[in-house]
Amino acid sequence: MSAHFKPETDECKPLKPGPAFVSLLVLTGFAIINRRVAAAVDRRKDREDAEEAFRLARLGGLDGSMDAGGVQAADDALNTAREREVGSKQTRINAYYVEGSTHRLA
Repeated sequence: MSAHFKPETDECKPLKPGPAFVSLLVLTGFAIINRRVAAAVDRRKDREDAEEAFRLARLGGLDGSMDAGGVQAADDALNTAREREVGSKQTRINAYYVEGSTHRLA
């Protein structure tokens, strides 16, 4: 007597795209968040570099090796780096409505 093995298959069942779509949606969300975090880290490093450049420019201004224009340029670069860092951390939600609610997030 020989035993016959017939593997179970899902040949008759139609493919459901819902789980695959949700998986791609979640992975896309993670990728977007990952890029935003990486950009915020890069902006923080830029700000730290600008702070160091400003510190050195101030020291140069005190010892006479740098003029006031160089110190002002370093200060402007630091302020720009700070603004970019803050901008990279902000999450923008224009309008979010919950059904039956009048709350609005801005």
